[in-house]
Amino acid sequence: MLRSLTSLIFIVSSMACVSPLEPLTQDRGIPETLKMLGIQRDHEEGSETAAHVVVIKDRHSARPGFHRVRPQLRNIQRDHRRLIAYLVTRSYGILGCEQPVGLLFENESAAKEFRIIKRHMRPLAELDEYGVFQPARFAMMWPESLAVHGVEDEELYELDRNTWETYVKAMALARRKNRSMSQRNESLKTAARALGLMDKNVHARGEAAARNLVALMQEMGSPRGILLLGGAHIPAALTELRRHSIAFDVFESTHYKN
Repeated sequence: MLRSLTSLIFIVSSMACVSPLEPLTQDRGIPETLKMLGIQRDHEEGSETAAHVVVIKDRHSARPGFHRVRPQLRNIQRDHRRLIAYLVTRSYGILGCEQPVGLLFENESAAKEFRIIKRHMRPLAELDEYGVFQPARFAMMWPESLAVHGVEDEELYELDRNTWETYVKAMALARRKNRSMSQRNESLKTAARALGLMDKNVHARGEAAARNLVALMQEMGSPRGILLLGGAHIPAALTELRRHSIAFDVFESTHYKN
């Protein structure tokens, strides 16, 4: 498992409705661009009219390291890259992602992903089809224009990361054919308990991510932000943005549910 406000755009991506070669120019508006790339899931005006956040509905590889991903995820990652490239031209200079609070370059687990990307020396724009940590790629693509920060509550994030590892190990044991039926059933129960624990944190993690992004925008004096967040966390994140009266748009790639 891997702060003054102006606008929040909530991006949720899935399948691109536009040719990969069609340019996204600055003269296109945010709503038009979201609809070109996928689905504009939600839109809300906030009383903080200068502030706006684009929330992107994220899906990423659960396996770390450099490896090819399935076509669905390649398309989603391509849509995210194209959208963020466009948003950077519109002065969306902060991207919040699923990592503990802090600048991504200073996070040790994310630093490993930076090293993986550098080691393989692919052009950054061509990494859509690989399972590298996408926020690290974005930080490297626009080092002068985009500040990429983790916005997760550190304790909740670490708890879920450890619980996810428990789930993965338990499922691996459950699939082993050299174990008895009772042993395999016990492993399945352990995996189910782990999923239950993660479900309990879904709301709190989404809420904290939005709250921390808003605080970061206030601190940096930036009115425009991007929140790249797993779909399960988004409802709580939107509730928090509404609480702060922040305007947002939600984008979902058309490939997301395929």
